[in-house]
Amino acid sequence: MKLSLIAILLSLICLAIVIKINYDMSLEYYTVHGKSRAFFGLRHLSRLYYAVIGVLGLIIGLFAIKKKEKTGMIAVAISLSIIAIVCTIMDLWMWMI
Repeated sequence: MKLSLIAILLSLICLAIVIKINYDMSLEYYTVHGKSRAFFGLRHLSRLYYAVIGVLGLIIGLFAIKKKEKTGMIAVAISLSIIAIVCTIMDLWMWMI
């Protein structure tokens, strides 16, 4: 049960960071003009490094399967990890404009 909780915590931390970064990016998008607006997403590729937190949560969730922890907790942990990874890769800031 410990590993599942750690994986869930890591995934939630990753999601919180991703939401904060994307919100800041959407606010910054209003202030840029011209070519900067066209290449805005490319300038902020460093946000993808936070996917490592989600991947780490996924790996820990997979170790929880090996340790035979509760199936429900493992399912939540792995699902949250996958959602965190996908949200990190997607450009959510475009939907916040």
